[in-house]
Amino acid sequence: DNSLGFEGKIERVVQKMSEMLGVVVNTACSYRRYLITKLPNEIPINHVVVDVDIAILRGSTHDLENRLMLRGDREGKSWTYRHQRLKRVKGQPSVWERVIERRVYTAMSENIDPQYDVIQKRSVSFVYNKKYFEMGTFLNGPLKGCAVLYCETTAKDVELPPFLEIDREVTQEEKYSTIHIA
Repeated sequence: DNSLGFEGKIERVVQKMSEMLGVVVNTACSYRRYLITKLPNEIPINHVVVDVDIAILRGSTHDLENRLMLRGDREGKSWTYRHQRLKRVKGQPSVWERVIERRVYTAMSENIDPQYDVIQKRSVSFVYNKKYFEMGTFLNGPLKGCAVLYCETTAKDVELPPFLEIDREVTQEEKYSTIHIA
């Protein structure tokens, strides 16, 4: 991502390393969400498809979400297990995430909040114009069949992939936040 400049790149490296170590570091890095009007028949660039399940843990609020995540292949039943916390400070999300073992996931899953549904998505990840994008298509819940494009960036202007039909940016719309979808 060449739009960040040197300091932005250093900040992003610190953020990624902190995620790997399971340490929360607040940075200016944030993400933006865009509602996709129509799913493309194909993605014309290299991409990776994974299934994602997200469960909200007890005690979560709009400003502090605790989540359990599965990422992998639903049909092959090959998963990575993750614990994620999203904290909003003045509207900006700060994410802490760590990969956990299956036994830890199983133990933590006893704290899944039954008032929320588990969100199931099919996620297509790709790089376009040196930016990382993730297109999540909801497989259940109130947004079933809808797709949202996620882009992690600090840039004001984002060049969106021309092969996707974007309706509008929905970053600030609560309807598209994880806890509201669940």
